[in-house]
Amino acid sequence: MHWTAYAALRLPVLAALGDKKKYMERLIIIIVLLVIFGYGLVKIGLKLKNQYERLAFADEFLEKLKCYVDSVGRNLDDYGWMIHRSNKMQSHLGSLGIIHSYKPPYQNIMYSNYPIMLNMLPDLRSSIEDEILRSVAYQYANSLQETLVRHIGCIEDNLDFYKKEIKNPFKWLREGVREIVAVPAYLLSWLGIVSESFVRKFISSVFFKAISGLIALVGFVSAVVTIVIGWEEFARKLASLLTSA
Repeated sequence: MHWTAYAALRLPVLAALGDKKKYMERLIIIIVLLVIFGYGLVKIGLKLKNQYERLAFADEFLEKLKCYVDSVGRNLDDYGWMIHRSNKMQSHLGSLGIIHSYKPPYQNIMYSNYPIMLNMLPDLRSSIEDEILRSVAYQYANSLQETLVRHIGCIEDNLDFYKKEIKNPFKWLREGVREIVAVPAYLLSWLGIVSESFVRKFISSVFFKAISGLIALVGFVSAVVTIVIGWEEFARKLASLLTSA
């Protein structure tokens, strides 16, 4: 009689403990998912903010250039502002700011991988102040303006892209998982084992994007199954379905 009562009491207690364990597992998974979604949303938001800042800088640079050209080289304040920030703008331009093969007007020399902003801005000043070379100065000015307009167009395309990304929760998940998977690469860079440029190229590679996307998909499906019915119940239903088939 004693053992019967003990068994009758033990079964509900074990059931309650099992239910509590399942509840805690689901709660932890939900919290982890929310953290990953939130982290991905923040990363996309930061990228969107960065593009707005780049756009404002490019617009201001273009306006300063126009004012300087319109003043026929007399507005030295705007020229000084541009020279002071020319390295930053050259960096922002990336491949758009490089001419692979360039021959300056009226010169018998050919340059390869010619940085537009760093070279044409000083050439613009030296030629715009000379009446004979002023026509050459306007060629430099047009090249600089066209480069900046292309750059602004690329930024606006990026803005459209990130505006769509920030509205899609699945993109938050993908971005969050991608950043978490990239942690070992960031750690190797921080330790000096690999370079930052290598890490950037690796993270932007198709291989890394495919692997992180697959991890995000499998992880999300696993989390949903665990939250909704649990893997044990899912395995039983799957086995039953395969048996009946």
